[in-house]
Amino acid sequence: MAGVSAQNLSHRVGGLRTGVDVLRDVSIDAPAGEVTAVVGPAGSGKTSLLHLLAGLDRPTSGTVALDGRTLRGLDDIELTRLRRDRIGLLLPAASVLPTITVRENVTLPLLIARRPPAPEAVDTLLERVGLAHVADLLPSQLSGAERQRVALARALVGGPSLLLADEPAGDMDPEEGAELLLLLRAVAHEDGVTVVLFTRDIDDAAGVADNIVALDAGRVVPVAAASLAA
Repeated sequence: MAGVSAQNLSHRVGGLRTGVDVLRDVSIDAPAGEVTAVVGPAGSGKTSLLHLLAGLDRPTSGTVALDGRTLRGLDDIELTRLRRDRIGLLLPAASVLPTITVRENVTLPLLIARRPPAPEAVDTLLERVGLAHVADLLPSQLSGAERQRVALARALVGGPSLLLADEPAGDMDPEEGAELLLLLRAVAHEDGVTVVLFTRDIDDAAGVADNIVALDAGRVVPVAAASLAA
């Protein structure tokens, strides 16, 4: 199946006696070409789920599969390659390097992977996210919203099949945040990317998501329950 799925996923942090179950028997399916929003209050398990879907952590039990390939059994080198080639991460307060230009920030993942950037493709991507006119500026010359678009372009430049976005509009004003979320929706619907959006804001999710999964206290709950708790 194209997309990312988690089946009966549980994750315990800490020892057997003193540990905390941050996820308990969570199952979700996020199809390719759609935006799936994971909503819930702080401490609900959203970040832990993101880390497991990205292969940054290994679950205590359960499975994660990306485009039909299970992550269980992959060693650290294989997981690193999978993240590099197939997964884009858009994180809050994304780190945009201050000493290189917007264009250089965006193409950095390709250079690290020893994949020569195609200038025309990079130009098209910068145009799409509204950064063509600032491509040769430094991040210090941009607004916070523009820097987040740099981070989005960098997450997309490698052509991932999965984009994981953690509170991408959290520090933006409502209008700029809405524009960024619409870009994420376009990435899913027009490019066929699996987009999973993690947010505390049920309104953000409702505005762009094709599917909504609600978490609270590490479990999947009815969406109404999460919206009341958020």
